[in-house]
Amino acid sequence: MIPIKRKCLECALRLLGRRAHSRRELADKLSQRGFDTGQIALAIDECIRLNYLDDASFCDTVVRHQRRKGYGRARIAQLLNEKGVAKSHIDDCLVRYCDESAQYADCRALSQKKKQRYLGKGAPAFCRQKLFRFLTRRGFSSTIVQRVVAECISAEGHQGGQGDDQPGVAFSDVQDEDVIKP
Repeated sequence: MIPIKRKCLECALRLLGRRAHSRRELADKLSQRGFDTGQIALAIDECIRLNYLDDASFCDTVVRHQRRKGYGRARIAQLLNEKGVAKSHIDDCLVRYCDESAQYADCRALSQKKKQRYLGKGAPAFCRQKLFRFLTRRGFSSTIVQRVVAECISAEGHQGGQGDDQPGVAFSDVQDEDVIKP
C-alpha cells in the first residue's frame, strides 16, 4: 500500500476502534478529513474484508441500543436511515427486534415511568395528551400508544373523554401518518 492509502485505512480503523459505523458514516467522516473517493473506497473495502465494517451487525447494535433507551420502531428506522443503512438491513432488524408485542411492552414500560410525572399536574385529559405526545415522539405507533395510554389512565382510576376539565386530542383523530416516519 502506498502511504496515502495506508493513512486513509489507518484513519478508518481508528474511527471504527471508537465505535461501530455504517458504510456511509465512515465514508462521510473520511471525506471530511480530506481523503478522495478512491482512497475511501479502498479503505472501506479493506475494513469490510477484515470484518471491521458490517452494516447488518451495525444495524443490530443500534436497534438493541435504541430499544434499551426507550425508542420505538419508527424513531429507530429514521435514525438508521439517517446513518445510511440499507432499507433491507433496517427492515430485517426491525422484524427481529421490534415486533408488535415487543413494541407494546416497551411502550407500556416507558409509560409507567412517565405517568407519575404527568398525573399530579392537572386533569386526566392533560395527562393523556402529554403521555400520548411523549410516546408518539419516541417512535411508537399511534395504535399502540392509544392502547397503552388508555390502560395507563384507567389503571389510575381516571376515565377518559367525557367530563374531563380540559379539551384535548381525541385519540381517534390521530393517525399513523402523524407519527415520525423514516
